[in-house]
Amino acid sequence: IISMIKKIFVVSIFLILGCLCFGQSADMVSKMIESESVTYEDVAYFCAINLGLADEEISSEDALVILSDAKIFSMPKNPKANITYDALANICMRTWEIKGGLFYTITKSDRYAFKELQYLGFISSSENPKKKVSGIEVLNLITRCMEINEVKDDAI
Repeated sequence: IISMIKKIFVVSIFLILGCLCFGQSADMVSKMIESESVTYEDVAYFCAINLGLADEEISSEDALVILSDAKIFSMPKNPKANITYDALANICMRTWEIKGGLFYTITKSDRYAFKELQYLGFISSSENPKKKVSGIEVLNLITRCMEINEVKDDAI
């Protein structure tokens, strides 16, 4: 019963965040929560909206192009492929300009982005970097990255 209450709480938080923080319709957030796998384009949509580079009516494909043109991250070979934890970690690190450790700073690789977000506690230490990420996991990670960016902005 506790896990059910926890799921309801998490879904409620993401719906509220969807309306307040992300700026896009609750339908897109709801769709993401229910998704068992997420594409690069789906992640790009949430990143572009959050950065203010696009409005909520933009397509996922266009959001990916915008982020690529803004040099936030490069266009993946297959934008419709399911994203893995390590690729998602790298996108989050680049989108919210999270400073990494020495190896991430030198290589900017997915592997070290993943390790950095594990170190920060954003990703469980038991997660596999090549695991396909669910919608709720994507929203959770994006939200945590947004929070660290807000703390950084408040300190300035």
